[in-house]
Amino acid sequence: MKRRYFAISTALAIVLGTNCYAKIVASVDPAYPPFALYTKEKKIEGFDVDLMKLLEQEIGEEIEIVGQDYTAALVGLVAGKVDVVSSVTPTDVKKNKVLLTQPVMECGLSLSANKDNNEINSESDIKPSHKVGVIMGTTSVDVAVERFKKEQLVYFEDASIMYESLLHNKIDVVINDSVVNNYYILQQKDNVKIKIISPEFDVTPGVIAVNKKKKSVHERFEAAIAKLEKSGELEDLRKKWFKLK
Repeated sequence: MKRRYFAISTALAIVLGTNCYAKIVASVDPAYPPFALYTKEKKIEGFDVDLMKLLEQEIGEEIEIVGQDYTAALVGLVAGKVDVVSSVTPTDVKKNKVLLTQPVMECGLSLSANKDNNEINSESDIKPSHKVGVIMGTTSVDVAVERFKKEQLVYFEDASIMYESLLHNKIDVVINDSVVNNYYILQQKDNVKIKIISPEFDVTPGVIAVNKKKKSVHERFEAAIAKLEKSGELEDLRKKWFKLK
């Protein structure tokens, strides 16, 4: 889960205009796999994309996928530039600004390290001298600030750059969504260079945020999600993108 903040109160002022789309416009973040990512052909795929395709089939209305950073997407959602944003973490702040669906998944955080680093095999091995990577604008930041000293933290905008830094020993540990840590391990296949060094913690639900004026979209999404959950299709989707094999 992107687990992003709604930093809306100040950022909203920079978003102008209204949504001119007649179809449902859904925003996903291609820099945050496995929720969304660009393929070699520059197409967007991932959990959020497949979820929107399932919802499109259920409600019988076209859903257009647009790729953008989640900070901008959430601001745009409130401003009416997009209609929905998938896989966000509900908070009281968000509930005051948008409509939230029932959970489509659950996700927690985990810690990972370079597999070749024999000094760090659990959280207790992390010393004040070790550098900890974290993605800016995510709820991982709050947890990282609680667990580590501020001088240990190294902030990144892009997950792929953060993991490259881990592999090249520029940082020692990554704190991120457990499904994202798992995804990068899966991509390495038979040459795994990343290890998980903690159990999953701080587990929260992931929901779809809907523009507050789109009540009919919210209602149709709620009914469709319930149906997909009951049929097992939603669980199949979670297994496809989130489960370590």
